[in-house]
Amino acid sequence: MSTITITPDVNGLKARLKDTWIAGDYYRFSRYMEQGARILYEQLDVPAGCQLLDVACGSGQVALWAARDGVSVTGVDIAPNLVQRAQARADAESLKARFIEGDAEALPFEDATFDVVTSLVGAMFARGLNWWLANGCGVVVR
Repeated sequence: MSTITITPDVNGLKARLKDTWIAGDYYRFSRYMEQGARILYEQLDVPAGCQLLDVACGSGQVALWAARDGVSVTGVDIAPNLVQRAQARADAESLKARFIEGDAEALPFEDATFDVVTSLVGAMFARGLNWWLANGCGVVVR
């Protein structure tokens, strides 16, 4: 009996996921998730003045609630159109928030940059929650 080993093409998969997020109208869909994002954020009890990273932030559902509370927010998403939408929403409310394009599995930040890391749904697209916690967000939390 032989064993078949499958090596996933992670970069190819990420490229296809990015294309999917860019092509769809996630912003329209995300509006239905606003209250769920608010509930998630409120359960975290994040003090004002903290540094919060929202990974796979989409159009800013969790990040914007935090910014409204005086939290310093950075959102990262693989889709540039969603990052632009989130930044436009923050700018329209004069919120202290920045949104950048990036990969949840290769966050572009130094160790101990953030106090809190959130992800409403996007972290599920990483290689797995245990992988993401060990490799994706753990290096950036104070």
